[in-house]
Amino acid sequence: MIIAVLTSLWIYARVTTIAVYEYPTDITITDEGGGGGLGIRKGEMHFGVIHAGFTSRSGVIAYNFLNQSVKVRAYPRTNFTQWMEFTTPKEFILPPNEKQEINVTVSPPDDAKPGKYTGTLLVVFKKV
Repeated sequence: MIIAVLTSLWIYARVTTIAVYEYPTDITITDEGGGGGLGIRKGEMHFGVIHAGFTSRSGVIAYNFLNQSVKVRAYPRTNFTQWMEFTTPKEFILPPNEKQEINVTVSPPDDAKPGKYTGTLLVVFKKV
C-alpha cells in the first residue's frame, strides 16, 4: 500500500511539473588580507568574493511565455544554504507573459571559514 501511495505521488509530481532549471551558484569567503566584492551573472547565481560577516546579493529572473499561469518555487541546494535569505518570495504564481525576479542575500557569519562554497538554485515551474 505504501508503494502505491508513493507511486501515485511521484506520478502527480511528474504530471504537474512543467520545467526544472538548475542555476549553479557559489560564494568565496576570503581571509582579512584578500580583496573582493566582484561577481558576474550569466544564467548563474554568483555572489562573488566577500569577507566573512559581509553581505552579497544576487538573483535570477523567472519568465513565463506560456498561455497559462504557472507556480514557481526556488529551492537552494548549496553548502551555504543556512546563510541564504530570499528577499523576494521563493514561491509564487507567475501569470502568462510575465517575469519575476528571485533575489537572494547571502550573509556568512563572522566565523565563516575561507574557501569556495558551491551548489545550485533549483527553480521548478508547475501547473497551477
